[in-house]
Amino acid sequence: MDPVAPASPLDLLAGADLDPQMLAILKLAMGRQQAAPADEETEALRDRLNRLERSNRNLLRMMDKLAGALGACRECWGADPGCSSCGGDGHPGFFPPDRLAFEAFVLPAVRAMAARIAPGQRRPPAAVPAWASPFAFHPTVKET
Repeated sequence: MDPVAPASPLDLLAGADLDPQMLAILKLAMGRQQAAPADEETEALRDRLNRLERSNRNLLRMMDKLAGALGACRECWGADPGCSSCGGDGHPGFFPPDRLAFEAFVLPAVRAMAARIAPGQRRPPAAVPAWASPFAFHPTVKET
């Protein structure tokens, strides 16, 4: 003789006159309560996700500072014609650079580059061709 399994709360509700959406919500809620606690793999993935979220926040802060140092739009760097901040015009140099950020990020790079170039090899800066634009890859940017 098979032992009779105890009725689950969902079995007790089966005959009740409930709205189908309410019954689905109850089933979902009860299923979550009955779920086993997170295993080691889930915890490892959650930890990794948290690390990636922190890293992403740090990268976004650094991009914001670099955009300020270069006088670029902090939202799109001039790559989005629909940008509410610059309308797609905020390429580097469009806005006045943030002086402190410029001194922290750009000047050390310029000084290091200048120290590596012998005085006789220096030449005036050339215009950057459109194909070399750092935003040429962006699908919303129209090349002229």
